[in-house]
Amino acid sequence: MTSSSLHDNVKSTCPELYRILSALTTERPEEEEWIDSENEQDDTEVGPKLPHKKHPHFDIVCQITSMAFRLNHHRNVLQKIMTTYMHAKHTSKDVINILQQAGISMSYSWMRRAILNLSVDLRHQMILAAHNENILCTHDNLKLDYKVGSQRGDHQSVSDVGTASTMIVLRGDSASAFSNPDDFMPLRRSLKAQRATGSAPRLCWNDLRNPARMKYNLTSSTHDVLDMLRLIPGLAGSRLWKSKVLERPTGPNQLPHGPEHRLKQYMLPTTNIDETSYSGASQIVPFVLHALELDKEPQRDRLALERLIPWPGDQVTAQRSREVQNFRQESINGFHRWEPFLFYYAGFHALMALAQAIINLYRGSTVGPTFDNDIIALERRGLQKVAGGKRLDFHTMEEFLMHECEAHFRVLFEELTGCKTEEEVGKWAQEHTPDELFELAKTMLVEYSSSGAMDTDESKDQLKLLMIQRRRDLMLYYSSKRAYKHGDVDRIEALLPEHLFFFIGAGNGNYAKEVFNFLQVLTHECTPGVRTAILQHGLVVNKLGRADSFYPIDQQQEFNNAAIKNYGPPPQNASWEQYGRNSIIVPVLADVVKHVEDNITGISRSHIHKDPKHEADIQTLARTHRKFSTHKVEPGRAIKNKDKAKDARKLGIIAIRNDGTLEKYHTKRNAYNRFTLSRQYSDDYITPPPSPRVQSPVSSPPLVPAPQDTGLAPTQMAPSLSNDVAHSNEAEPEEGAWGGLMAGGSNC
Repeated sequence: MTSSSLHDNVKSTCPELYRILSALTTERPEEEEWIDSENEQDDTEVGPKLPHKKHPHFDIVCQITSMAFRLNHHRNVLQKIMTTYMHAKHTSKDVINILQQAGISMSYSWMRRAILNLSVDLRHQMILAAHNENILCTHDNLKLDYKVGSQRGDHQSVSDVGTASTMIVLRGDSASAFSNPDDFMPLRRSLKAQRATGSAPRLCWNDLRNPARMKYNLTSSTHDVLDMLRLIPGLAGSRLWKSKVLERPTGPNQLPHGPEHRLKQYMLPTTNIDETSYSGASQIVPFVLHALELDKEPQRDRLALERLIPWPGDQVTAQRSREVQNFRQESINGFHRWEPFLFYYAGFHALMALAQAIINLYRGSTVGPTFDNDIIALERRGLQKVAGGKRLDFHTMEEFLMHECEAHFRVLFEELTGCKTEEEVGKWAQEHTPDELFELAKTMLVEYSSSGAMDTDESKDQLKLLMIQRRRDLMLYYSSKRAYKHGDVDRIEALLPEHLFFFIGAGNGNYAKEVFNFLQVLTHECTPGVRTAILQHGLVVNKLGRADSFYPIDQQQEFNNAAIKNYGPPPQNASWEQYGRNSIIVPVLADVVKHVEDNITGISRSHIHKDPKHEADIQTLARTHRKFSTHKVEPGRAIKNKDKAKDARKLGIIAIRNDGTLEKYHTKRNAYNRFTLSRQYSDDYITPPPSPRVQSPVSSPPLVPAPQDTGLAPTQMAPSLSNDVAHSNEAEPEEGAWGGLMAGGSNC
């Protein structure tokens, strides 16, 4: 429903009334001046979405619909959606009742009943989807401000930290791999046996330097350079771009787009659990399973034996959850060992860490060919160095790095072609072929923006080497961002080794370990079907269904966190219980608000972080680069030590090749895996007594609790969750070593 469709319906249904009301309104724009661009099905596949405008006849539509509503309360389509919009915007009860009397909205009591019914229906749909479809879960910490109107000693405005969770329904044939135990269970049993003997496959240097992957990266990066050249004035509208030579090849796992591929998600209740601690991480997963009713029979057994659930998150979420999973490796069944869950990092926070590292690496002084000098030239705020190691705003960093990258390659294009003006660029485009343009882009990449160009340089020009290194690292960020935005998961996977090298060399060990763990899983610890499913469903989502509207899953969780704060209960005198009851309807409220503001009222605030002076900023940076002759060769030229930057990629490769970094990661990662059990006992399994042991005269009490008086023999066992009790060839520890873990804890 849009303002245009409402207008057309009203005009055709009651033309006389519409004509009278139009005649009573003076100074109205002519009808032919209104261009209907509000149909949400007419979105362009790529590029910025057309801005929405206020409909010039929306006041007449409101008058006629309010008349129809007062005559018959069943004619209430507009009133229902407007009332839901008002609820999301925290409109007061008195205002809603006044608008209800005017026929503009429904009553406040109707709104309360509708919200309650919607919450119940969504919860039922969520549980049904969790039981019958393949799903993905994610969670993140949430900080809420609880404000009070009048503060007292025991009644203060405070901030509290909890957790927000989301369940995403996975659609598509490849997602069925997550519920195909005949495919992934044999490999899991084999891995358990190999880990027990220390012979499990490990990620190695040859896995990282795959020739096919390197060739794919070269081709994709060349097209990334072409994307930047396409923006140069004089070259943007050239006939060259119509050639198939310049069309980007599509990878085998390129994600499809369209309305049928839009995100389908359910928000779970928020809870007052801090997931950033190990204690909180051990509680949040059972909380999510309980909310989805996956902790009850028979869904619990099916989850433990037949299903996999991807569980991406930011670096802290993934690391904490995976460590708790390691702590539980000696539990009595797969459900308590958290075997169905695949914890790994997601891309949004990795891009944040990459952007921050690149800016810190090339910040330099304020008077040299450095980022700090460019920031001053652009008069940008929010990019200055922050004390305490705090991160900068992500969108500010991203915009700056994108502009830097485009400016570098624009000046490089001018130097290689000799074109200084827009007319010269247009003439050059007419005189050259698409093949020559492609080779030029490849030359700019290989000879001026790669590690190979640095290794073969003999000019001893320190500034030239620094600019080659900077362009290479800027291209890493540009390519990563472009891959996430367009759903190019093959490219995302191909760039993972580059991220690993950079994070190790830049000193960001936390994200280096996350990338390493993800590569280990994709390379050696999942079947081809599961690997394809992770790539196609576990990295990005697409809420709009457009070709360039993909984004990482953890970014969607950040959007949900913001929606909880904006459309949840008012912060005055709110509680975690109120937020928990309202969180399940928050995505619906957010969608209603966006739809009303975009397609009905036309009153909205742009959410796109883009500087309107894009071309002016590129020109400013280009002038700065020309000033320092950054794209020219001057043999023997030196730069100040403060303006130098370490080669993070090279240092990362050296650490892997010579310092045994991968072996260190493997040693720490496998500290718990070698003791993983394969038994599948039900929760009513009786703990056997501890095995006899010789104790010193003065010793602590045994870690294993004494058996309870249950009336059963100490060695009597409860029925197994599966007829196939032990699939692994590993040697099980003695009963006393694991018998006290029936609650899913650890004896470490």
